[in-house]
Amino acid sequence: MKIHYFGLVLILLTGQASAAAMELRLAQTMRDLGSEVVEISVTEPHCGKSDCKTTYIGIPFRRVIEFYYPDAWKGFKGEVQLFARDGYLEVVDADKIRKQDGYLAFARADGEPFVVDNKQQNERDVPLGPFYLVWDNVKHAELQKEGAYGWPYQVKQIQLMDVSVYQSLVSPDATTAVRDRFKAYKTYCLSCHNIKGVGGRKVTADMRDLVRGKSRGYLRALISDPESVRPETKMPPLNTNLSKAERMRIVDKIIDFIMELSEYKKRE
Repeated sequence: MKIHYFGLVLILLTGQASAAAMELRLAQTMRDLGSEVVEISVTEPHCGKSDCKTTYIGIPFRRVIEFYYPDAWKGFKGEVQLFARDGYLEVVDADKIRKQDGYLAFARADGEPFVVDNKQQNERDVPLGPFYLVWDNVKHAELQKEGAYGWPYQVKQIQLMDVSVYQSLVSPDATTAVRDRFKAYKTYCLSCHNIKGVGGRKVTADMRDLVRGKSRGYLRALISDPESVRPETKMPPLNTNLSKAERMRIVDKIIDFIMELSEYKKRE
C-alpha cells in the first residue's frame, strides 16, 4: 500500500469524541488524518466477477474510529453502525474492525469516477461517495466468500452502539436456536429492512408487514432468487457465493425468525 501525502480530503466528524452518531464530511485538506491515506487494492464484490480488481484511495477504518472515539473505543465490545444516504445500514462487530483491514475509501486510485456497477441490484454507475467501506479481501481471502455483504457505499454517518440495541428483537435469555436465526436475519436482511424500528430504512415498511399473508414458498423464492418473482426488483439474491444447500438453510432461518416476531399467517 502506498501512502499519499497531499491536501485532498479532510474528515470532519460533527460532535465530540463520544459514542454519539457522527457525520462524515469531505473538505479541503488532510488536517487530522492526511498521513493515514493509502491505496488499497481489492477484488470488487459489486461487479459480479471474481477477477474484478480495483484500487481505491482511503483511510484505515480502525484509525478513523481510534482518532475520533479515543475513549469510547478502548475496550469497546459492541458494534459500529454505518448509515448510508439511501437508508442502508451496515453493522460491523468491533472484533472484525480490530482483526481485519477495512478502509473508508473516497476515490479510485486511477482517477476514474468514484462509482460502481451493482449488477445484483440492476444498478449502473452508482455513486460511492462520500465514503465506501472496503475490506482487504486480497490479504484476507476468506472475505471473498462474503461477497458484497459488509461493503456499504454512500456512507455519511457512523455510531458506536452497544449490542443491547437488539434486545427488542432477541431477548437476553433467548435460546441458541433463536439467536442463530437472528444472526442470519441480521447478516442478510437488517441492512435494508427494519423490525420494530431496528434496522435500515432502505425499505421503510416493517418487515413483519411485508411478509404478512405471503406463503413460505413465496418467501423462500423471494429471498433466494428475487428476480424469479419480481423481475424488476433491486433486491439482490442471498449470497450466491454459498452452495445452494447452505443458502436455503439460511433462508429458512430468516423466515423462521421473522415468523416468530410477526402475525405471520401460513398460506400454503
